[in-house]
Amino acid sequence: MACILKLPTEKSKGVISFTNLEYFYQIKNIGYTKEIIKKIKDNWIICYHPNWEDKKFQANSIFDAVICHKLQFNFTDKNCKIPIIDTASPRMAPSYFKIDENKTWDFFHVSKYEPQKNIEGFFKVIKSALKLRQNLTGILLISVKTKELKKIRNLYHYYFTDKERENFELITLSYDLPFPLSKKILAHFYNASKVTLNTHLNEPGGRVVGYALAAGLPVVGFEDLTRLVSKEFRKEPFFFASDDQNELANLLIKSINYVEFEYDQKLHKKTSNMFSEIEQSVFLKNQLAAKFNLDNDDWFLDNLDLRLSSHFSTRKSANDYEQSVLSLVLFLFDKKRFSLVNFTDNFLNLETYLINHIQKNFLKTPFYIRLLDFFITRFMSIGYVSEIKTILVIILKTILPKFIINIIKKYLV
Repeated sequence: MACILKLPTEKSKGVISFTNLEYFYQIKNIGYTKEIIKKIKDNWIICYHPNWEDKKFQANSIFDAVICHKLQFNFTDKNCKIPIIDTASPRMAPSYFKIDENKTWDFFHVSKYEPQKNIEGFFKVIKSALKLRQNLTGILLISVKTKELKKIRNLYHYYFTDKERENFELITLSYDLPFPLSKKILAHFYNASKVTLNTHLNEPGGRVVGYALAAGLPVVGFEDLTRLVSKEFRKEPFFFASDDQNELANLLIKSINYVEFEYDQKLHKKTSNMFSEIEQSVFLKNQLAAKFNLDNDDWFLDNLDLRLSSHFSTRKSANDYEQSVLSLVLFLFDKKRFSLVNFTDNFLNLETYLINHIQKNFLKTPFYIRLLDFFITRFMSIGYVSEIKTILVIILKTILPKFIINIIKKYLV
C-alpha cells in the first residue's frame, strides 16, 4: 500500500512506498497525481513495492528506489540507476514465527479458497500420503466465502473417510476475509508443525512460504515456489519440490522424516532470520538510510508484511484501504495540515490513522479535485474496463458542462 516507512524531519526526508496496483491504476496514467508526487519529493523518498513479478515496468522520474526481490523485478530501461533493495513483504514474518522443537502436527498449510490455490490438488496429495503413512497428522486452514463453504466441506468429505478426517482436519473460516486469524494465532500452527505442504499454482514468493521458512519449516510443493528464493535455498532440506503433483506425496513423507531424524536447526536458523521482520526491517532501514542519507528518527517498521503489500483502493478490507492515492499525496503536499497529525502512538495503524485525518478535511478540498478523485477511485483503479471508460466519456460529454469536461481531460492525461 501507500506505506509510510519514515516521516520527514528537520534533518532528512521521509519515506513512502507504493504497490504495483496503486502505480498502474492510480498513478501511471493520472497526470495530476504524478505531478503532485513529483512535488512532494522535496520532503519524501518515493519507493515502489511490486507485490508480483513486474516485467513491464518502465523506470521513470516518480520512484527513487524499488523494494523487492531482485529476482522479481526486471527493468526494461537498461540505463536506469534506481537502486533495488533486496527484500519484500513476504520476507517480513513477525517474530511469532520461530523454530520450535515441540511439534503437534506433521504438516500444516493455510490458504484462500481460489482456483489457483489448487485445494483439490492438496487433497489428492494428502490422500496418497495417507496410504504411505496412515498415522499422518495435519491441518489445512482455509479462508472461504460463505457461499462456497458447503462446496469445500463436501469436497473434503468426498476425499476422506471418517478415520482419515480424525488425523487430517480441514478448518474453514468465513469471517473477516482474507485474514480471519491474527498472525499470533497463525504462527502457533506453523511453529507446532514439522513441514508445510503448498500446492499453489504459479505463486512464487508468497507470504505463506515466508512464514514457513521463518518458522524453520521445510516447504513441500511445486518447483515454481522456489523461483524467487535465492539459489542456495532452492533445494532440500529447505524445499522438497517437484513439477509432478504425483511426486509430492513421497516428498511430503521424505520431508517429515528429515525433520524427525536429521533436522539441522543451525541451518534453518539462517533462513529463519532471512525471512524475519526483525532482521529484514533493519536491513531495509539501513539500506534506505545509507542510500539517501536519512536520520534515525520517526521510522515506522512494524507490521510490514501486511502494510507494504496492502493497497489504497476503492474498497475497505483487511488488504485494502478505502482511500485514493491522490487524496493521500495531496494531504502530504499540504505541510500545514500534515504537521497537525500526531503519529506518536500509532505504529501498527499508521495509515488508518492518517486516512481518518484526510477524511476529516475532505470538504476543504477544491471541488474539481474531489470530482477527479471520485472518477479515479470508482473507475480508473478497476483495471479491467477500458470499454467502460470509453462509454463513460461519451456519457459525461452528454451530461456534464464543458468546463468540467476540460478539467477531467487536463488531469487524466
